[in-house]
Amino acid sequence: MRARCWTHRGLLVILRSAFASALKDPALKADAEKRGYDLEPLGGIAMEKLAKEVMSQSPAVIERMKKVLGN
Repeated sequence: MRARCWTHRGLLVILRSAFASALKDPALKADAEKRGYDLEPLGGIAMEKLAKEVMSQSPAVIERMKKVLGN
């Protein structure tokens, strides 16, 4: 029986690679420009770091941000 490659980390690597490849597609770039979309997203590693930073905030900071954002 073969081992499955769809582990969390393995799937994450595949998805990040596919996303990076898609961002190089000239048709995607042209469509984004036509629609007025900003096509300079954060990479997967930077996004993961940002998500961890956001999730580690104190309850006081989270409550203050809810008020600032109107939630």
